[in-house]
Amino acid sequence: PELAPEHPHGSHRGHARHAGPWSPGWLITAAGGLMTVVGLGVGGYTLATYEGCSAEACTEAEIRDGQSVALGADVLLFGGLGTAALGIILALALAEDPPRRRDPDDLSASLSCGPTGCAGNLRLRF
Repeated sequence: PELAPEHPHGSHRGHARHAGPWSPGWLITAAGGLMTVVGLGVGGYTLATYEGCSAEACTEAEIRDGQSVALGADVLLFGGLGTAALGIILALALAEDPPRRRDPDDLSASLSCGPTGCAGNLRLRF
């Protein structure tokens, strides 16, 4: 993850990328949740409409229609649950690592002088 350089007075220039879950994963989860809710609604409609339908009470065409609508409700319901689960997995598996804070021991500097001159040493551990 990259962070935009900070302005010397504290304001940021550009966009900083923040660590955290992969955002498209949550959008996929939301789409799966919506599919699940629609599947429940269609299933409820199917039950209410075709509840008393049997070979004696409904025509064969009505029974086929009810079975088709029920199949659509099942596909939406279970497909939505699977899509939501996939979105959660992707959001967590593809999460960005948080930026690493520097430890004060990661940076060391030394300066020494002798009769023939001076020498400096700067060490940065990353």
